Order: sequence, then structure tokens, then C-alpha cells
Amino acid sequence: MKISLNWLSKYISIKKSPEEISELLTMAGLEVSSLKKGNSFDGVLIGEVKECTKHPNADKLSLCKVDIGADEELPIVCGAPNVRAGMKVPVATVGTVLPEDFKIKKAKIRGEESRGMICSEKELQISDSHEGIMVLPDEWKIGTPFSDLYDTSDTLIELDLTPNRPDALSHIGVARDLSAILNLDLQKPSFKLDESKVDASSEYSVEIEDKVGCPRFAIRIIKNVKIDKSPEWLSKSLRAIGIRSINNIVDASNYVLMELGHPIHTFDMDKLSGNKIIIRSSIKDEKVVTLDGIKHKLPEDTVLVCDEEKPVGIGGIMGLQNSEVSDDTINLLIECAYFDPGKIRKSSKKLGLYTEASKRFERGCDPNDIEFVLDRVCSVILETAGGELSKGIIDIYPSIIDKVKIRLRQKSVNSVIGMEVSETTVKEILNRLEYEIRSEKDDNYELLVPSFRPDVEREIDVIEEVARIVGYDKIPPSEHALIPLSSSPNNNESQNIKLKNMLVGFGFSEIYTNSLMPYKLWKLSGDSDEPVRVTNPISMDMECLRSSLMPRMLEAVSYNFNRQRKSVKLFEDGIVITPDKKSETGVEEIHKVAAIIAGELSSGNWIGENSSADYFFLKGVVEAYLKAIGFSTVTFTESSNNSYHNRYDIIDNGSKLGFMGEISQPVLKEFDLEVGVFYFELEVSLLLKEMKKDISFLEPSKYPSIMRDLSFIIDDSMQSEKLTAIFEGTNTDLLKSFKISSVYKGSPLKENEKSITYHLIFSSNERTLEESEIDKICEGIINVASDSLNANLRV
Repeated sequence: MKISLNWLSKYISIKKSPEEISELLTMAGLEVSSLKKGNSFDGVLIGEVKECTKHPNADKLSLCKVDIGADEELPIVCGAPNVRAGMKVPVATVGTVLPEDFKIKKAKIRGEESRGMICSEKELQISDSHEGIMVLPDEWKIGTPFSDLYDTSDTLIELDLTPNRPDALSHIGVARDLSAILNLDLQKPSFKLDESKVDASSEYSVEIEDKVGCPRFAIRIIKNVKIDKSPEWLSKSLRAIGIRSINNIVDASNYVLMELGHPIHTFDMDKLSGNKIIIRSSIKDEKVVTLDGIKHKLPEDTVLVCDEEKPVGIGGIMGLQNSEVSDDTINLLIECAYFDPGKIRKSSKKLGLYTEASKRFERGCDPNDIEFVLDRVCSVILETAGGELSKGIIDIYPSIIDKVKIRLRQKSVNSVIGMEVSETTVKEILNRLEYEIRSEKDDNYELLVPSFRPDVEREIDVIEEVARIVGYDKIPPSEHALIPLSSSPNNNESQNIKLKNMLVGFGFSEIYTNSLMPYKLWKLSGDSDEPVRVTNPISMDMECLRSSLMPRMLEAVSYNFNRQRKSVKLFEDGIVITPDKKSETGVEEIHKVAAIIAGELSSGNWIGENSSADYFFLKGVVEAYLKAIGFSTVTFTESSNNSYHNRYDIIDNGSKLGFMGEISQPVLKEFDLEVGVFYFELEVSLLLKEMKKDISFLEPSKYPSIMRDLSFIIDDSMQSEKLTAIFEGTNTDLLKSFKISSVYKGSPLKENEKSITYHLIFSSNERTLEESEIDKICEGIINVASDSLNANLRV
């Protein structure tokens, strides 16, 4: 929000410097993001375009001869589409330094000499308008310094407001806060209206069909206005805050919007059909053309302002082209309404229309200031455009929105703020902020909150109001902080921390990613169900809730590889959301932990070459991780998913804990990854059920162990889990551990065969083992493997 100090001074008499005012506003919660004093226009003169011809070497450039009161006319090449002979314009002469250190030099542009520049409002930093050059009043004298005729003494304050302060989106709102801070009187605009004898209600009526979307709607009528340029005081006020002057009617609406903060819309009454305004919801596939000339297909339930035949405005957002005020307008119908913030916010986002009106309505305008706003805009229009104001306001307000009642205790004010604030000070602050004190009893106040403050709902909110006006910097620091220095996590939280620490111990780094994603990214997870979609997303990049941690983790892998990281080992602990028709909410939240590996596992050295992440390393991590948690009978069952090249479900005692696999090449291409990427995802609730709460330690055997290697030839299609199950089922306590040490394919084996070698360790805590008893155990394993799997011992 841009605030002009000259404009602000109409409502409050401030004798502080701009810097002091900025500090006061920031400390009161209205953060000042920039402070800009008037520009210097040294070297900019008033000129008149005497000739304007097409540039011989450029279609979009013009050759101009400009009179600035010097001995000769200046040749200037201009690219503005609106330049023409006879215009009075601001001319930056050679040597002039414009804002942002842009120095004007003599130049040749496409072979033609140019000695100066005809300026737009943006180039002079008067406003953001750059559609064409700035056109000046005809009565301004040629050769006069621009700064002599254009007031540059103003200072512009730009506020970075939080969404809960719609009241501060106006000069009056900011002046109100300053009046409370500085204990000064607030002077609201005063005016007198002369009405005709014609009653407005005899000319028009209003019907509200959508009472939820539009709780209040009011109109006034002015006839026989004269559309013209705005007077200098009006156009100057708007220019000061970067708004381009259009005409006296549009400028009057914009002026009151920036003054009072409540949007107004003016219709050309002669373009309306019938004598009734109807406020309704849009129907399916309804289309309209807005004031900017763009055709929109309206989402259902959009608030529409209509005449008896057609829509003439999108309520709270923008008017339509079919009823706009033009140079031929004579009669005006002026609207001021209160629209439901939620509905305006949804429609604005779905349409992609963000206007000064929607910004205010979606935050919450004052439903009870409509009469004053309408009268104020009528007073400005009558002053600048003349006309006859019909008698009375047509105001439809079926269910009055009452002000919020709050009980405020003086004791609570002092306790929460942490210092003594006198009753007199509290009441003075509340009065200046326009809170109505209805009653006082035993240091307690019953308050009515002003309806322009929809964010104030509780006693603590009022106390915060008092604190920010008193000044947070004036609150003395406390010597004692009653804040717990630590808190004990519950058992599940504690165990979950252990789960994450285990992965850190395996060399993984934890990351946090966004749980919202675009549909295109969600599809890469490979889920068959449709995603859970956000009803009203901030942007289409956040339209779906994640059903897997994988897509966002792949983004993190890609980000790291693009920054020359050769090895990536990441994990994330988070919630995924999937559809669930049986649930009351229609969704299921599942707590998952996932890890992803890519690139080198170790750098090459004099001993050997680099080793890279592969499926077997991933499987080893999963097995070690689950074993550390407490799972002892984990198996891997092949499953299918288009997003994975090889994928296996991780099973324990018939229960699926999660899955693991290598991510497919088509998915990796979406992230420009050319290395193999391996991923596992586990359900945390199942891990917590089995997690060992107490870790026990066994004394290592003092007797020597015996090691054996057994190699089996099996069919190439057979999974190693079947052999592993035989070792796990061995009926002996002497086999302490076993693992696959190698897998071999090739000569002299057949084409459909492979050899798997297991490394076995036998030991006892009670005695030295004999070779004969180990031979007997191995012989039993070999026989079972041969009989059940047709696996032959390789010798």
C-alpha cells in the first residue's frame, strides 16, 4: 500500500519527519518497506511536439521536432505509440540524469539524430504507467522547468501489510493509527450533498439472490454528469501513489478507494437494461468480458452483479466492458457493497484476476460504512463532473452484521503487556482506534469492535492493539522468563527420533520437502488412484497432496547433482495423503520414512575403483535398518509399478512394511538424471510397533568360530530369498550368521543358471566346535536345498 504524506496530512496534522513517521508505523505493526522522497526533475522542461513523422528505418519509432523555448527545435526519436504533433510533453534534455542514474546523451538511433527524450510517467518515476509518453495540460508554458509546475515535494511511504489489516489499505486507516500513536485528532473528510427531488427508489431497485456472497448492496444515482479531465488536485493525488489519471469519474472512484479503503464501482446507467440490479451466483460455463477486454469463463458460484438481462460486473473483482463509463456517459449508477471474503478470494484465484478491489474484499471490508463511502464518492463526482444527485440511497441489507462484543479487563492488559498501562491511556487508545466502550465496571470494559477490524475477535486481540500503540519498544524487559527450557517427547516421538538417527548412522542426511506438488509431478509417483487435490490452490504448482515422498526427493537429488555432488544419500520423514472413501474425511494420512541413494558410494583410491549405488547396496541398507529396529524375518516379494525398474515389497510375517526399488529411466529423465537412483519407503507406524525398546548385549564367545562357504547352482529366475529361507530354518544355535558373498553367471554354468555363494559363521559360547559337527549341519542344508529347490552344490 502506497501512502502519500501530503495526502495523509489532510486527515492528521503531523509535525514529524518522514523517517520518524516510518519508524512509528513500523513499530505499530504497519511495516514500512520503503520511503521515497520527491524526485529531482532538473533538466526536464515543458516542450511542445511541433512535428511528428514516421522513422524511415523503424516501423515503431517516430521522428519528432520539439520546441522547448530554445533557439532551435530539438530532433528527438520517440518510440511511444501516442506521440503526435501539438502535444505538451515533459522533455529530458541532454545531460539530464533521470531516476536510477539514467543519463540523457546525444545519440543516433537507426541513423537519425536524437537530442533528448520525451518522457513517460514511469521514466520520471511518477507512476508505473509506461504505455505512452506523459501528456501535459495545454496551458502549461513551453520552456518552463517541469518541477515548477509539477509538485515534487511529496514523500511516498510504501507499507508491507499483513493480511489481517484490511483497514490499513487506505489513507484514513493509516491516519487513524497515527492519531492513536501520537494522540492527535483525526479529521475525516467532511462534505455536503445537494440532492434533487427525484427519489432514487422510484428509478431503480436492487434484489440480492446470493445473500451469502453479497450480504449488503447499495446504489446511488447521478444524472447529467460531464466526463472530462480531472482537476489538478485529484490527478496529482493519484499520481503521487502511482495511479494514472483517466477521467474525472474513474479518478473519483479511485480517490475514494485509496482514501477510505472501500471499493466502489460506477456503471454507465444508459447501458443497463431494465430498472433493477440483481446480485446472483454464476451458472455453469457462463462467460463474460471484463473491463480489460479479456473473455473469462466463470467458475460456478462466482458473485455476479446483473441488470435485468445480463451480467454487468464480477462482484468484488472487476466490472464488465458492456457497462463501463466512457467519454459519452451522461448518467451514472454507483455501487458500493459488502461481499463475502471467502467467495471473492476463491473466484479471484480461479479467474486469475487480482485487483485493488479483490485485494480489499477478500481481506474483509467494513460492511457498515457503505452509506458514508457512497456519499463521499458522490461528493467528489459532483465537485469534478457536476450532475444531479437523486434523493436517497437504495440499500439492501437483509441481515445486519453486528459488531463483535468483547469484555476487556484492565488487570489482563497490565499482566499480558508486562507493564502498568493506566486506565486513561487504555480508554484513549481505544477511542482513537474507534472502539466503542459501552460500559465500565470494576476496571472491566465492554467493547464493540469497529467493523473495519474483522481480525479482532478476543480479549487478547484488544490487548495486542493497546500494546502496539503504547509501543513494544517501551515495554521493559523481564528479568525472569517463565518458559520451559525443554520438553519430554512422548514415547512414539522418542522412538521416531531413534528411527531417524539410525538412518543418520547409515550415512543419510535428512531433508524436508513440500507436501504439495503439481499434478505432473504427482503422476511420477506411479500411484494408480487419483491424487487428493487442493480445492483452491495458491498456484497450480501446489494443486495435489503428495501420496509418496519420492517425487520431491528426486527433485532434491537432481538439485544436488546439478551442483557437482557425486554422491547423494538422503532421507525424509513425513506424512503422505491418499484417497479413502471409507474415511469420514475421504482421505487417509500415513506416516512414512523414505531414503534415496544415487551416485558414488566411495571414491576411487590406490586400492580400487569407485563403487556406485546399486540394488544390492540398497537391499543391504534396508535389511540392516530393519534388523536394527527388531525385524528378523524380512522377505522381499517382486511387485510392479511403472515408476520403478525393479520393485520389491518388503514383507515381515505377512505384513507389508513398504517397498524398495530402482527408479525407472523415464522418471529419471524428467529430472535430467543419468545415474541409477534407488529408493525405499516404509510405514512408520508398523516400524514403531516392532521397534526394540530395550537393547541387550551378548558377551562375545571366547571360543574360536568356524567359517564355511557354500555355493549353490540354481535357476537364473529363482530369487535368493528361497535359499535364504533354508538357512533361516536351520535347527541349530551354532549358525550365528550368514550372508551372500557373491553371485556368478558364465562359463562353465549353463545360460539359464547362476551360482550364489553364502558365507557362514558357526560358533558356541560354551565350547570349541568340531569340524565333524559343522560338516553334518552343512550336509543337512545341502540336502534340503537339493530336495526342495533342485539346487546343486557347486564344487
